[in-house]
Amino acid sequence: ISPHAGGALMRRFPLQYFLKIRPMNYLLHASDSIFFEEQMFLKEATELFRLENKRKAVVPVGTDTAFIDKAIQGASLSREGIGFHPGDLVLITVNRLAPDKGVDRILTALSGIIKENPRVRLIMVGSGYQEKEIRRLILKENLSENVRHFRQVPEEALYAYYALSDIFISAFSYPGSSVSTLEAMACGLPVITTGQPWLVKKGNGLALESNEPDRIKNAVLKLIQEDRLKKQGEISKAVAREYDWEKIAEVVLKEYENVLSH
Repeated sequence: ISPHAGGALMRRFPLQYFLKIRPMNYLLHASDSIFFEEQMFLKEATELFRLENKRKAVVPVGTDTAFIDKAIQGASLSREGIGFHPGDLVLITVNRLAPDKGVDRILTALSGIIKENPRVRLIMVGSGYQEKEIRRLILKENLSENVRHFRQVPEEALYAYYALSDIFISAFSYPGSSVSTLEAMACGLPVITTGQPWLVKKGNGLALESNEPDRIKNAVLKLIQEDRLKKQGEISKAVAREYDWEKIAEVVLKEYENVLSH
């Protein structure tokens, strides 16, 4: 919603307009420099908030690749340890359980995937107010044997779950930050994502236009059929290193220096 939208839109979304859009508009125009996670957000905000004359920079979300490498080396978790078979093909999603994160869409897709490839399994990591609905959906689709749900996983233990998986899925309803997608890439996983198309580069996975279950299902089956998961995971790892926090910190420091010099 633009702060310059007409009265009809203001009346339709009054709380969002007065409690979010108006204050955001004030802060953006009062700032000396504005950081955006990705070029697409910079472009969108520039148009919505009329920021043509403001100083802007792209500073993406990053990850600590050295920490992740060390965590993976010390990982001792096995597929057998969580009730899966070594020959299974394991998908993983790490997210808050809320409708906009699309975990329910992944589960619905999984039901269709299993009909074509019964050895596919899913690890879910995360908690949230959609948990009861998620549990009901697992029972409804008879997925109890195919899904393992871990509510609270400490960060230092999280990477072991990535390491024993084959494909990471992020099924956001709209584009947005996803540290978990970068973490999975740093762990060497190909990705299927609806919300972070800018992270799909050089053949490391698939970016989907929406999180419809059929799209997710077809994407998973396509990656399995292509049988290049290890190679795609290596590409993901190389891409993730472009988003290491040290490199991003350098960009931030330069931008601060530019602002201060004026």
